[in-house]
Amino acid sequence: MKKCLLLPIFIVALNLYTASAQDAPTGLVVSNTTDNHTTVSWQASTATTTTGTKVESFDQPFGTSSWNSGGYDWNSANSDTRGYNGLVRTGSASWYIGRNDNSLTFNVPFTLKGLWIYPSNLTSYTIKAYSSNNIELYTKTTSVSFSFGFEYVTLNWSNVKKINISFVSSGSGPSGSIVVDDLNYTPSENVYPYYVSTVNAAPASNEAASGIFTGTAAGIGGLQPATTYYLWMRTYDGSSYGNWTDSPISFTTTNVLPIVLKDFTAKKKNNHVALKWTTLSEQNNKAFVLSHATDGKNFEVITELQGKGTTSSVSTYAFEHLSPLAGTNYYKLQQLDFNGDVKELGIKTIDFKLTNNISLYPNPVTEKAVITFDTGCQAIEIINVNGTVLQTLSVSKTDTNKEISLANYPSAIYFVKLVGINKMDILKVIKN
Repeated sequence: MKKCLLLPIFIVALNLYTASAQDAPTGLVVSNTTDNHTTVSWQASTATTTTGTKVESFDQPFGTSSWNSGGYDWNSANSDTRGYNGLVRTGSASWYIGRNDNSLTFNVPFTLKGLWIYPSNLTSYTIKAYSSNNIELYTKTTSVSFSFGFEYVTLNWSNVKKINISFVSSGSGPSGSIVVDDLNYTPSENVYPYYVSTVNAAPASNEAASGIFTGTAAGIGGLQPATTYYLWMRTYDGSSYGNWTDSPISFTTTNVLPIVLKDFTAKKKNNHVALKWTTLSEQNNKAFVLSHATDGKNFEVITELQGKGTTSSVSTYAFEHLSPLAGTNYYKLQQLDFNGDVKELGIKTIDFKLTNNISLYPNPVTEKAVITFDTGCQAIEIINVNGTVLQTLSVSKTDTNKEISLANYPSAIYFVKLVGINKMDILKVIKN
């Protein structure tokens, strides 16, 4: 079938459509909402694609611009909206290709049944189609001997996400070119334009959509934190739009997280505890507060490290606790905002225990006592209640007992600390 080209080719054509009675998607649910993103799921409508298709020239995303505005330009000199009844064309020319290699990418896959094409001063042209992951699906090369008018090219290609048209000029006369008029297509799956707003006011029937969904679930990004949004959806069958959902579904984004914590670890390092944490980003972060306890309840601050304020870079912090106690040590990490808010980030535990076979006799002691223990002890320290180390005794790795003397110390409570590799234990002794 051929049809004549009427010049000039760039004539604005405007077809108005009314919303059809297609069922709107139902069961809208919003989940996993963060400070800038949410996930929407829904039940598919009963709308099906049609053979009579509305053809749009996709400079703007398919199905998203105001559908009665004719705002789908392939060429900046033309606005064009197309309608079909079988293979009968309406409207005027759409896509003028003056270069010998042009691509057109669509944001939903569709079945490309065919297109009207007008080759001029060419020896051949090639049409290729690609999938969503840019794999070449189809190719068709057509030789051109003479052409003075549009001809319909039958394709019937499915799941097309991008097409590419290239040509070879004849080398004589004017430069070669192609005018692609209308595409005959249907979406490969149901398409759902959506409208999201911070105002609870229903969109008009011809309102430009915020974007499109396919399938039965999708995400919306680029949202503002701590903001309430309202979402409407409708169907698009390739020819006409359904009505917007009767009422919106609303959701509120969360506040910006003060920090995004990648990890927080506590590890033994000789007789100390090495603590380390990493952040992926920080927002209004004044400092980190690290506290220690031996009962998991009564924490005492052992350090405060300055934060990075606001940064999107990865940051690493480290602190070494030099005086953990025997038994279970608890380390609590907190984050402090400049506004005074405190957020707990986690608690880690480290156990320091030399052996279960430790004894000291006699206790109370008058002058001397003997400590028995398993092998592995490296040193013994005598410590007063103020934490001062009064004496240190070396221990052979094969020793299993050691005599200590408190004869020169006044009557009081003392602590005997047994130190091993990544282990320690503390006994209380009373001097009479």
